[in-house]
Amino acid sequence: MFVAGAFPDTYDLYRPTVSVSGSGVEKSTISGTATSEGLACRFLPKPKEAQPSDTGAEPTADAAMLIPVAHTLYPEKKDETPDWVHVDSKWYLVTLVYAPSNNSMFKRVLLRERRTP
Repeated sequence: MFVAGAFPDTYDLYRPTVSVSGSGVEKSTISGTATSEGLACRFLPKPKEAQPSDTGAEPTADAAMLIPVAHTLYPEKKDETPDWVHVDSKWYLVTLVYAPSNNSMFKRVLLRERRTP
């Protein structure tokens, strides 16, 4: 449960589906229809300095958002297909999702702007 007003913005989630051809080649596809629409967030178009991830990587971000801890987003990882979000009339690739701290009501998500998925 979250405090009313803590997440005044919304985003649409586009989760890719992966299909495997008969020859074993994987292909990622994003539907023209959102997986989930109108999910609560606090959108931060100009993120503060990004902190290193758990692996020590220095992330870069064009935007960030805070999402309720119950929401699940999959970030860009080696050999995995990341989620896309549409927020503030722009497309973003999810690049990093920070684990919530103890008793936190939100997770911080870093986003990289892209033209379309």
